[in-house]
Parts: sequence; C-alpha cells; structure tokens
Amino acid sequence: MNRIQNNGQVKCANCGIETIPAKQSIKNISPTSNERQVDHVIPKSKGGQGTPKNGQVLCRGCNIKKSNK
Repeated sequence: MNRIQNNGQVKCANCGIETIPAKQSIKNISPTSNERQVDHVIPKSKGGQGTPKNGQVLCRGCNIKKSNK
C-alpha cells in the first residue's frame, strides 16, 4: 500500500522520508537513519496485534525515537 500511495517509493509513515531496504547487520557499522523498518502502530506490549492493519513503515530514525510509546 505504501508504494502505491507514494509513486513506487516506500516512505516513512511519520516523517515522509524515502526509505531504503534494510541490509544485513555488520559488526561496528551503524545502519543509516533512512533504513526501512516495520513498526507496530500499537505496540504488541500494549495489546497491539501482529497484523498488517497494525503495521506501518518507519525509517530507522523515527522508529528509534518512537520506541514503545
């Protein structure tokens, strides 16, 4: 759905930046802040479901800031 709404780009649902696919972790190298991450709108720890309806794409920077709020 995100790609359809954004002309083929996958954008962060929070800040709107174009995200890039996540890469495999490499020791001592931090991922970029625009790396694509899947987030639960309502955290599972607060009763959110693990369904697509409760999911959104965030950039790594916004996902870190959001944490478990």
